Amino acid sequence: MLNRYFVSEKFRYKTNEFNHRLGFPEEAIVKVGKLYKRIDYFKSVFINDLTLQPKSNIMFYMTQTGFDTFAMFFAATELDLNIVDTDPDILIHNLPDTLLIDQQFDNYRNYSYHDICDVGKIKTVDYEQTGDSYIYGVHQKDYQVPNLPFKGNVLHTKYCTVPKLVLQWMLPALANDSVESHICLGFNDAEDGMGRISFVVQRLDINYIVLPCNESIKKFYQEIRLRNVSTEHVEIYHWNNNELRIPKNDLENIKEDPNVKNIPQKYNVKGKLLKDDTNNEYYFQFEHQVENSIAKIKIKIMSRELEMRTGKNISKYGYLESGTDESIMIFRNMKDD
Repeated sequence: MLNRYFVSEKFRYKTNEFNHRLGFPEEAIVKVGKLYKRIDYFKSVFINDLTLQPKSNIMFYMTQTGFDTFAMFFAATELDLNIVDTDPDILIHNLPDTLLIDQQFDNYRNYSYHDICDVGKIKTVDYEQTGDSYIYGVHQKDYQVPNLPFKGNVLHTKYCTVPKLVLQWMLPALANDSVESHICLGFNDAEDGMGRISFVVQRLDINYIVLPCNESIKKFYQEIRLRNVSTEHVEIYHWNNNELRIPKNDLENIKEDPNVKNIPQKYNVKGKLLKDDTNNEYYFQFEHQVENSIAKIKIKIMSRELEMRTGKNISKYGYLESGTDESIMIFRNMKDD
């Protein structure tokens, strides 16, 4: 069953200066015992203050991940609550009222995390977990932990936009004995948040990170390039096309194919036609920003000739500001065209 003992006994949580509001007033490193106490706290809140019952549907929408994100999750599983991403009986969030209304979450019974994270003295909850509940459609007893090679420091970003990452990334990381510390930081939008995340990656020597969308990974690579942040020690995973993409670092296998190098010039398109020998795919890197409808026409024309020559189409395309390894990595993480 998914309960507090699922978490590695070697669990360590390290705060950072950007997420003090989510559980800690200052920088600290805490062990698994502190997590147990917070799980008990939220179990009391869910039962005694929010009056939830087993099998109630609870939804978490936290754009800023923190220590209490873990605690609330396991409090819910230990109470046999169904954790859902649609049509909840209750929603726990950290959104301002305007965004709550914009996303129509105000139609549900909802509570701000900040209103329930410190309600005072708690009461002991006398409930024995049965494991008979669902986590994003997966029964507790049927959950199988993905085997991911975590080690060192893991950075958790946000899970609200892609809840499956809880099953595919968060839980495997929490269960792994080789993780030295868990660090959390979310973002409201990629434009604003990737600067802070790149700073934390550099300062806290992050080894593993997952980003939930194309926009975030593109912005992340832009930020680390601007800040001259090395990613040699970082494994950057990415959720795309309903699966967790494992990074491939053999970027020397992505290069111009001399056999088709002249296709862009033939059709007066400025950019590079790249072949990924590892994935056996072709990508096109535009030299300048191109309006999407025009880009699609140009790609379609070039793909037609590429297919005649190689039997392959251009699977992915985009504008990249440079040809650095970090930039080229974006293609491997883009949604297939």
